[in-house]
Amino acid sequence: MEMVKDKEILVGADFAGFPLKEAEIRKWQDLKFGMFIHWGLYSVMKRGEWAMYNDGIDKDEYAKLADQFTAKHFSAEVRWRRRFHLGILYTTTCA
Repeated sequence: MEMVKDKEILVGADFAGFPLKEAEIRKWQDLKFGMFIHWGLYSVMKRGEWAMYNDGIDKDEYAKLADQFTAKHFSAEVRWRRRFHLGILYTTTCA
C-alpha cells in the first residue's frame, strides 16, 4: 500500500485484505477498456461530483436539484450502441 494525501491506494498486485479475490480482479483488469458514467444531481448544475463539497452547498439546497434531475435526454439504446461501436467491454454507473 502507498499513501497519497492521507489515503491508501492499491499498488501493483498487492490484493491482501481486498474484498475481491485476485482472480476476480485480474478478470476485470483484463477487460482493459470500460466506461464510467457519473450521473447525479451535480449533472443539473453541469458540474462534477464534488460540486456540493467544493462549493459548500447545503444538503437541503442540494436536494432541491432532484426536481430538475430527469432522464429527458437519456437514451439507453443510443448509449448501448455507442458503447458497442467503441468496443467498450464494461460500464459502471456512478451516482
